[in-house]
Amino acid sequence: MAIGTTSSVRASSQLDQSVRSYAGPYSYVASRQGATDRNNRTNSTQPNAIVEDPIAFRDERVSVGAATLLFHPAFQVNVPNVVLEGAPGQGKSTIGQYICQVQRARLLDRAEMLEKVPREHNAGPLRLPFRIDLRDLALWLARRDPFNIETNSEPLGWHKSLEAFLCAQIRHASGGAEFSVSDLQAVVSASSLLIVFDGLDESRRHRTAS
Repeated sequence: MAIGTTSSVRASSQLDQSVRSYAGPYSYVASRQGATDRNNRTNSTQPNAIVEDPIAFRDERVSVGAATLLFHPAFQVNVPNVVLEGAPGQGKSTIGQYICQVQRARLLDRAEMLEKVPREHNAGPLRLPFRIDLRDLALWLARRDPFNIETNSEPLGWHKSLEAFLCAQIRHASGGAEFSVSDLQAVVSASSLLIVFDGLDESRRHRTAS
């Protein structure tokens, strides 16, 4: 699953049936099952039909929390790639960090932390989380080392790929332990990943300024 920091999320009727129990006073919206086709523009008889026109069901909506929606197993199956959008300070980065921390706590079996997390946030698929600052990725793609700003030389083992960047990030975070793209491929073959790309606006400003 990949998350980027605008929510252009379309929810299926099947998804909404399972997520309705988590409805609450939140800002992210999923279509309510059984939305009527006022203008024959949707077909609610199909269990996995995607509701394309929000006008057709604007009175049949139910709000769910962003984190609850992102953690929900049915949502992850139906929407593997998500973009969160909002003005500065509205919590896009916070949601990404929270989701990564919950997955990390589950992987490390941090019971004390998980006791403070809503039950429904512990029930979804377990994924190995990676949080990527897009400013760092932009530097990497420009053949610069985002983890050693004191040098302008090409990073060791540089390749113009997300995989190579992730390996460099792992080596940096682990204190310099060896970790190659082959190692990453072995991890991916054994575990599902959660990749959070954060700071799209900041990376654009950084590129413009430089």
